[in-house]
Amino acid sequence: MEQFDFATSQGVGISNEIAGIGSRIGAYIIDSVVIGVIILGISLLFGSLFDSENFILIIFLLCPLLFYSLLMEFFFHGQSLGKMAMSIRVISEDGHRLSAGQCFSRWIFRILEIHTASGAVAILAAGINKKNKRFGDMVAGTLVINDKMQAGEIFKMPEFKTDYLPYHQEAALMTDLQANILQRVVNLTSDSPQRHQIHLRMKQQIKKVFNIDQETLAKPDFLEEFLQDYYFYCWKIAYDQNQALYKM
Repeated sequence: MEQFDFATSQGVGISNEIAGIGSRIGAYIIDSVVIGVIILGISLLFGSLFDSENFILIIFLLCPLLFYSLLMEFFFHGQSLGKMAMSIRVISEDGHRLSAGQCFSRWIFRILEIHTASGAVAILAAGINKKNKRFGDMVAGTLVINDKMQAGEIFKMPEFKTDYLPYHQEAALMTDLQANILQRVVNLTSDSPQRHQIHLRMKQQIKKVFNIDQETLAKPDFLEEFLQDYYFYCWKIAYDQNQALYKM
């Protein structure tokens, strides 16, 4: 399977597997079924789509489905329900989250490539492109990758005691994407090429984004501590929410 490498803004090289055409077709079929079920449900609830007295209401309820892929990919970080089921995701070519403009470009070309030609144009374009890009991906500067976690990236969520004191409060400000990148960096083994340089660049980026002092950055296990504290804050949020539910 074709691999795609990009350098993140943290200066970390990340390798991803390009999603196959079959996975993308599978995601499209699943999304089509989801949309079909919603249309059927609305029609059954309010009567015939064309004969009902609630025709205007039905059309109003169905309109958001026109923007299904646009809204899903923007608000769910490059995934629709079909893509979630197939474990694939749309990302920007630089590895960042999709922008609104990129989602819109993909949506516009989706209408031209898929809906007006039964997907033939999209399949043809992806078939002759080394990265399986359809025209919408080419214009938007995006690609579709496999989103399954690689075996080397699997980790066990740390367990915390309620009296655990985090070292770095700034870790609570990390985004999921930043934490994912940091996890990959921490997972680098000692024999990985350029491991030291990657760690240094990651530390400098953290210093820039979170205003960490140089003395703290110099600690040998700083990256591991910072990541551990991030997971602690995630755990604490879930713990506090569970405690609140028990008190209800």
